[in-house]
Amino acid sequence: MYKILVVEDEEIERKALVSLLKEHFAESLVVYNASNGMEALEILKDEDVQIIVSDINLPGINGLETIEFAKKMNKDIISLVLTSYSYFEYAKEAIKLGVEDFILKPVSIEKMCNTIYQIINKIDSRNSEKNQATQLVLKMEEIKPIVESDCIHSIVQNSRYEEIRKYFSLLNIAPKSGFCIVFQEDSFQKHRVHLFITEMEDLGCRCMIDSYFEVHVLFVFSFVRLSKQDIAIFEAMIKKYFDGLDQIGVGTICMNYKSFYDSYVNAIRNVGHPIKLKENSNLDNQLNDYLHDMKKLCQNLIKDFLKFDTLNMQRRINLFYLEILYLD
Repeated sequence: MYKILVVEDEEIERKALVSLLKEHFAESLVVYNASNGMEALEILKDEDVQIIVSDINLPGINGLETIEFAKKMNKDIISLVLTSYSYFEYAKEAIKLGVEDFILKPVSIEKMCNTIYQIINKIDSRNSEKNQATQLVLKMEEIKPIVESDCIHSIVQNSRYEEIRKYFSLLNIAPKSGFCIVFQEDSFQKHRVHLFITEMEDLGCRCMIDSYFEVHVLFVFSFVRLSKQDIAIFEAMIKKYFDGLDQIGVGTICMNYKSFYDSYVNAIRNVGHPIKLKENSNLDNQLNDYLHDMKKLCQNLIKDFLKFDTLNMQRRINLFYLEILYLD
């Protein structure tokens, strides 16, 4: 049921119009009426009126002024003007107010009914579109965690640029820079991470987190290229929440979709190292470093083996595996 307000100072005409609407639209409309603009405004304050039908020539506040006030209260209200005059002199102002139609007096029952039917159909259509949009938003909210998870996996799997961009497009974001933080299971403190994400998003960033094998992967994306001051602030934020945790690694700041994977690899390499956030300098030479890394890994594994430290051995192997998994 929609609510319609009839504003007419002539009592006989007002009652006739109210009677017409109740007779022909009993199942569609709740009909209110007022004899002047001030009465109309009082009703508009208390009731969520969708349609207003007003005579132009009202005592005090005229019909167009009443419609203007009604529009300020509810921008979606649909208005009709009743007039016994040639309406061309009012056309400019009425168009500005978005008046749906003029109905000349004496009111034709056929004209009034056809116009009201059209307005009801218009409101139905508009509400249907709003409902569809709302449902779409709700659906997107439901699937957003899945899309974010797939986005993270596409980055850490070193997927094609087009695939990663597709996920960002689905999430309706276009990051200009970003960096990765990884946590091994025993360093992952959910409450701390949640507070960190909340504060970073308050600063205008977008955060995504998911588990990948035995590692929690957190990406922080910025919609602007970060200045040195931004980098210093973000590093301070990371230290505020995660300083002192052993099994955490912070990657370099990367400036495009293709290099977000490099930040992930860098974060894996930095697990156990002091927290330092810096710009990506020259990650093109990373592949040349793997031989050195393998030698270092073997040396550390031997040390852990001699200490019977199976936990550290497992950690080192897992991290190295994640680092090289998607490299040719």
